[in-house]
Amino acid sequence: MRLFGLWASLTTATSPDWDLAPPSVAPSAEEAGVLLAGQTVVRQDTNRGGSRGVAMAFVRAPVDQVWEVVLGFDDYIYFLPYVTTCKAVPGGAEFELTTKGVVTYYTMSIADHRELGYVTFETRPVGWSPMSRSTGWWRVMPWEGGTLLMYSVDVATAWYLPKATHDKAAAIGLPKMVTMVA
Repeated sequence: MRLFGLWASLTTATSPDWDLAPPSVAPSAEEAGVLLAGQTVVRQDTNRGGSRGVAMAFVRAPVDQVWEVVLGFDDYIYFLPYVTTCKAVPGGAEFELTTKGVVTYYTMSIADHRELGYVTFETRPVGWSPMSRSTGWWRVMPWEGGTLLMYSVDVATAWYLPKATHDKAAAIGLPKMVTMVA
């Protein structure tokens, strides 16, 4: 696992483009009703090399408690079903996903801007993976007597995948991520 940390520090230095302030995103009046009813809201689209989207959930907990869960990498194995190992390292996390019997290792670098209400990240595979890179952000802010949790990810794939595959992955993955954290 030590190689992951070294690899992450070498590769993220060449990829500073991922640490950008997220766009201003707010739920519409219709989406607010959905969120307050306990459901997630997902907005998704297709990018040049993969898929991207934003998922939102309303959490009946204080902002600080939600941040503890979002950044508690060592606990990801307890609520993210495909994460089989995960540990916090300086500047991010190292983890492995097991999907359909295939194990893939990843490094995640984070830039902590909680004082501004968000954290940005870049995830890169170590070895073979259908994903070449993902970037995104978490935004956590007080809202309607609780916390509005937003997660955005932009996934670039290592090779061509049909739009339907990206749409299915985003439709399942985005709401699952915020629901499991919430």
